[in-house]
Amino acid sequence: MKNITFDEVFYITKEKGFNIVFFGKDDLLSVGLVRETGSSYEWIYGTGSKQFNESPCILTRSFANLLTGRVRNDSELVSLTFGVLNDNDIETLQIEYKDQKARAAAIVPTSKGRIWFCFSDPPIHADPAVRRIYQNGDVQSGWD
Repeated sequence: MKNITFDEVFYITKEKGFNIVFFGKDDLLSVGLVRETGSSYEWIYGTGSKQFNESPCILTRSFANLLTGRVRNDSELVSLTFGVLNDNDIETLQIEYKDQKARAAAIVPTSKGRIWFCFSDPPIHADPAVRRIYQNGDVQSGWD
């Protein structure tokens, strides 16, 4: 009903009582927020587009402050950073938002490659710091 087109739904998770949907169209990854309404779903808000296999990037990122439809204050936004993980040797990502403790990002295998995401408590207004932990134990900071 909202003219959202997609080839595949890669992953769905819940945050703040809403379904966060990671979906793709052609070679793009996007994210959206939907609400369950009885036996169907209502599209609320979506954003983002990161390409799969975006070379030479080993790790892409985008951030979103998803509107829940009832935003009266910042706590009612669903805020997250997400992207595509192109380096198969990366085992874990630690994301650190301003004034928050580092937290592990979720990494999800999909038919087009691995995607990752991490929620933030307050809205995101700048890139967070990232630590990449490799299978061999090496730890590297930074997005490239």
